[in-house]
Amino acid sequence: MKSRKGTIEFSMSFLITVIIGVVIIVLGIILISNMVKNSMDTENQVNQELEAQLNSIFSSGKITAVVPSTRTTQPAKTAIYAVGIDNVLNLPGGENNFRISIGFASMTNKNGDTDSPAPPPILAPDDWLVDDSIEVTIKNNENQKKSVAIDVPKGAKLGTYIYNVNIEYDDGTGVYVPYGIVAGSTLKMYLVLN
Repeated sequence: MKSRKGTIEFSMSFLITVIIGVVIIVLGIILISNMVKNSMDTENQVNQELEAQLNSIFSSGKITAVVPSTRTTQPAKTAIYAVGIDNVLNLPGGENNFRISIGFASMTNKNGDTDSPAPPPILAPDDWLVDDSIEVTIKNNENQKKSVAIDVPKGAKLGTYIYNVNIEYDDGTGVYVPYGIVAGSTLKMYLVLN
C-alpha cells in the first residue's frame, strides 16, 4: 500500500510541476508576443509620422528630404533617419534608378569648435553608417523613403556629427547625376551626442 500511495503523491507532484511549467511557458509566449506587437505598433506609428512629414515636404515642392534632419542620442545607441525621394523626372521607361550616398562631413564638440571625431580604436564616423550607399528604383510620379541607421559606438565623443546626403539618378546612360539639389548644395543629417 505504501508504495502505491508514494506513487500517487509522486504523480500528483509531477503533474502539478508540469502544469505550472506549461502555464509559465504560455505566459512567457504571451509576454513576448505583446512586446513584439507593441514594438511593431511603435515602429508603424514612427513610419506613419515620417511618411506624413515627407508628404508635407513633397507637397511643398521639394523633391528630396531627410526626416528628421537632426537626431539626439547617446553613445552605444542607434539613430534612424528617413531619406525621401519624389520622382518627378518622367523619363522614358516609367521608372528611374536612384542612389543615396551618405558620408561623414565634420564634427563639432560641445563648445561649437571643429574637432576630430574620436581617437582610435573608436570607429570613424563613416563606419557608424549601417549602409552608406542605397539604391532604389522609383516609378514616375511616385515617392519612396529609405531608412538610414547610424550605430554610434560606445566611447564616441560628445558633440554634433554632420553627414552629407547626396541623391543621384541614372540619366538612362548608366551615369548618375545629382538630383533634387541646387548646384553646390547637399542634404545634411545632424547627429547630436550628449
